[in-house]
Amino acid sequence: MILVEYLVLVPIISIGAVGAIAFSYGQLPSRKKFAIILLSAIAIGSGVFSIWWTEHERTERALIRQNLEQFVTEGEVIANSIKNNIDKPVPDERVKDWEGRASKFVDTLGPSYESRFESDPALSGQTIPGGDTIHNSNWATVISRIYRLREFEADFSY
Repeated sequence: MILVEYLVLVPIISIGAVGAIAFSYGQLPSRKKFAIILLSAIAIGSGVFSIWWTEHERTERALIRQNLEQFVTEGEVIANSIKNNIDKPVPDERVKDWEGRASKFVDTLGPSYESRFESDPALSGQTIPGGDTIHNSNWATVISRIYRLREFEADFSY
């Protein structure tokens, strides 16, 4: 954690100190002591949970970004393979396998991501110089999916 994130500990420690003082102060009725200690414990627990949840979310987002980047990298390799080998058959199975795995992962992000992943990001019209229809179609599909995966990466960065 960076220094600013440690500032969240100040209220937690302060509330703990208030609870300890209330407990040690002899002239308060026991019901008031109990209420102060209970509220202090709840506040401390909430603060600790907040810190834990922030770290948990940060870790989850980093893992999602890492997976998305792996799919982007793999997709770029496939797109370059299609583009640089127009004289060879398109690796249909490789494209379908990659797209299926990427789609399955994107589906775990939620329905809006899945529908965005499947939609055309208006990149049509881009073609491979000298490429035939099959090469251009597969290449455009992979490039479109890469474009969407990069958008998703931005959604999960902060």
